Amino acid sequence: MPPPWEGLLVGTDPDKPHRNKWVTALGANGTLRRLFPHSWIPTEHHFGGPAVEVGQCLVYAGTVHHGHGLQSGGAYVVRRSLDGVVRWQHRTDHPATALDSDGDTVYVAYNSGALTALDADDGSVRRHTDLEVNGAPTTALSLAVAPQGHLLIGTVDGRILEYEPWP
Repeated sequence: MPPPWEGLLVGTDPDKPHRNKWVTALGANGTLRRLFPHSWIPTEHHFGGPAVEVGQCLVYAGTVHHGHGLQSGGAYVVRRSLDGVVRWQHRTDHPATALDSDGDTVYVAYNSGALTALDADDGSVRRHTDLEVNGAPTTALSLAVAPQGHLLIGTVDGRILEYEPWP
């Protein structure tokens, strides 16, 4: 499917839309087309999060539902081709609040205040830091890759931070 396209999570049961979710594409004519199941692990129930298109792939974050709350390694960022094949996955203990990509690097902000740069090709960690403003910790709620590779970070306390090309 040639970009641009809109991706949506859609449940297959109208009475329980949170179950059996599929990543779907919304065509220009308004029709939905199923691409692949949201959870690539049949025994896990995944909640959705932020997403970005990288090449002919979708990179998205989410968490694994567990009746006792978020478990260790229960948050993830995954890169999947549009046929659903998992290219890589990165597991973590904290849910993502935002992500963006410049095509080479996937930037992920977490609710813990951490910021991680992942290699877009293989998911390896390029850089990881805890966000601070004048020595005080903060949490990113949004981020965007700007021209010249600058990373713009919107924080929970209403600031916009600008990082030089990162990593």
